[in-house]
Amino acid sequence: MALAAGSDAPPFDLLAAWNGTISRVTLDNLLVGNAGLILHTYPLDFTGG
Repeated sequence: MALAAGSDAPPFDLLAAWNGTISRVTLDNLLVGNAGLILHTYPLDFTGG
């Protein structure tokens, strides 16, 4: 799914390393108490690519 720069992120739910543990992360959890969020992914991490 391609998004244009500056567009709203779609809602998501995933397992991620968060504060030293594996936790369920959602977009709503990340936005609580924050004015905004920059979401960056690195899909080639740990793949040798």
